[in-house]
Amino acid sequence: MAPRLTTPAGYRGPVPTSPDRALAAGHDVGGLCALALATARLGALDAARNLLGEAEALLADPQHPGRAAADGLWALVDAWVALGDRAQADRVLGAALRRATTSVEALQVARVRLAGDVPVAAWPDLLLALELARTAADWFALAEVAADLHADDVLVRTWLLRAADLAADATRPA
Repeated sequence: MAPRLTTPAGYRGPVPTSPDRALAAGHDVGGLCALALATARLGALDAARNLLGEAEALLADPQHPGRAAADGLWALVDAWVALGDRAQADRVLGAALRRATTSVEALQVARVRLAGDVPVAAWPDLLLALELARTAADWFALAEVAADLHADDVLVRTWLLRAADLAADATRPA
């Protein structure tokens, strides 16, 4: 029987021996990251890095149902940081930003960067989100992240007013 470990994600059960088995057992990006961290704690760093590569492939797969979920991106970035590889974490964030086709996706990257130790790194993500913003919800989310970045109050207020204008337009009878 495989060893039983408790991972950061709270998974408690037999540790799958391959990414395919992990996915078959119901793991997603976060589950593969948790498995990678457990594997690293056992001293198998190469195997852990390979599992994170599999998690990244899932995150980049447009057919994967959890691709757009922010928690997968958070888990992958956090796992690379936990393994002491900040460069890989930054690479993952850059790839996620390049894949972003909506304001929501770009803001997910910004929020992950905001949680890191260099919040100013989130500005390029915010600029892409600004370019992709189309709805009131997009503009409200932009204002929220800008406030988290301690942006100028005029900028935050302008984006909130844009959100309010779009929301008002959406509720007016045609």
